[in-house]
Amino acid sequence: MTLVFLTISDTTPQKLVLSDSIAKYVSLKQVTVLAFPGDTIQRLTDRIAFGQIELTQYQAIVIHVGTNDLSDLVLQHLLPHTSPLDLLRRYKALREVVRKRNTTAVLYFSAILPRSSGPLIKRPSPQIIQHLAYGINFALQQWCDSDNGLTFFVRSDKWFRSNGKVRDELFASSDGIHLNGGGTDRLAQCFSQALSAAGQLRFITRKDKLLLP
Repeated sequence: MTLVFLTISDTTPQKLVLSDSIAKYVSLKQVTVLAFPGDTIQRLTDRIAFGQIELTQYQAIVIHVGTNDLSDLVLQHLLPHTSPLDLLRRYKALREVVRKRNTTAVLYFSAILPRSSGPLIKRPSPQIIQHLAYGINFALQQWCDSDNGLTFFVRSDKWFRSNGKVRDELFASSDGIHLNGGGTDRLAQCFSQALSAAGQLRFITRKDKLLLP
């Protein structure tokens, strides 16, 4: 049985957030938020491919997933042997499935968030995890920027750093991965800012995209 967190702030929302558990408490006006705790990129891809998620009615879609892929790599002892390009292939497959269900929506891929650097958080290879997450985000941004379609990258990770350091106060002290109330509000602001520009981005060209902040 899969636990799904659903937040709908309007009777006919045209914007959607798809996420793993990181965004499960995000609430935005006129936005549907579907969060699937434990989902990897592949699991979310399968949900869409098998018709478990309806996408056709949305004009803008934010996808935030990838945290559990890193956790799985840790458990499988594959972290040191994984390239950012390995995960980028998973994101590309996800985008392909989304586009089969909705060809016109503005699509945003949200960056993998950093992990708390607090001394009470015990986890394996934190520097390797952060380095791989940075590499994945960089590769994902490069791909989105070069894409001719309506695919954009959201630098949500920057919202959780200050002067190059992770803002530990935005993360749950229990695991340093999930967000507390302040972190959830921060992520909601990030998504809101991205989605507010969706109407204009529907008509942007690739050349213009490269000039976006």
